[in-house]
Amino acid sequence: MKIDNYCFVSRFALLAVFCLAVLVHASPAVAVEVENDEVYRIVLDENAVQANHIVDGVPYAAVGQPFFLVVKAGHVEVPEGSFRVVNISAQPEETGSTAEYVKPKIRTGYPESQIHFAQRGRYSLLVQVSDVCKTSCAGVTLSPVMERRLSVLVR
Repeated sequence: MKIDNYCFVSRFALLAVFCLAVLVHASPAVAVEVENDEVYRIVLDENAVQANHIVDGVPYAAVGQPFFLVVKAGHVEVPEGSFRVVNISAQPEETGSTAEYVKPKIRTGYPESQIHFAQRGRYSLLVQVSDVCKTSCAGVTLSPVMERRLSVLVR
């Protein structure tokens, strides 16, 4: 059978399958597999910091590897019509270095954010979790949910 004889639905289905295959191939995976099979992760809630890699009581990550920060702010429900946002700022704790500072790449999301550190060192992370609600056609309100500061050692 020639392709000209297919009905519109068949052509649409074929196009949809092709587009889906391209998107699946091109999009990054949700679970990132690193070369040494280690995933660096911190779970942060209002009372504790849980990390799967710790040195001297400080969570650590590897240069160039994804570092996941998971926020659990379950003590406060997201109000209807709102959404939760996470802001992360990272600053080196050690000063006086002769090397030029390279800012980490941070991709925030709720509940999971991802950070890529380009340099070794000890970093201070400020994690701010807020609810955003649209109040009018051009306005929003921001309600803080949680704010935590923590250190991360990057090797």
